[in-house]
Amino acid sequence: MNDVQIVGWQDDYQQDYYNLAAEWLKRFLSIEPGDLALMEHPREAVIARGGDIFFARLGGKNVGTISLVPHAPAVYEVAKFAVTPACQGQHVGSLLLEHLLARARAREAEKLVLYTSHILQPAIHLYEKYGFYRTPANDSPFADADIRMELSIYEKEE
Repeated sequence: MNDVQIVGWQDDYQQDYYNLAAEWLKRFLSIEPGDLALMEHPREAVIARGGDIFFARLGGKNVGTISLVPHAPAVYEVAKFAVTPACQGQHVGSLLLEHLLARARAREAEKLVLYTSHILQPAIHLYEKYGFYRTPANDSPFADADIRMELSIYEKEE
């Protein structure tokens, strides 16, 4: 997928952000109130809080998205990671995740967390490929998310 470009947030991509996330959630899970808070107000919920939203663009269209949402000092959540079905299996998700990880390292993030479901085995495999590991999902903000994963990516030198 040499033609895929990873680009940052632009306000005119807001509907694409919503559509990509909704398409993914409707296909595999359900849209919960916590999802809507991000999907309907991404600028306020992510960008204004110091996070990032990236898009995979192919042929002039946004075909995937991923968000880096601040949670605590040096802790970010990977959220609203979606690739349109026509582009799944073509490494678009890997490109998005690699871009997000590079940004998290540049921000000197110490830890990334994410919430997912056991039914999303291809996604879990991708996360594990990049070093994420499972942790107890006791604090999951989503009814559908029964798996919590973490990645330690930066440790400050003492």
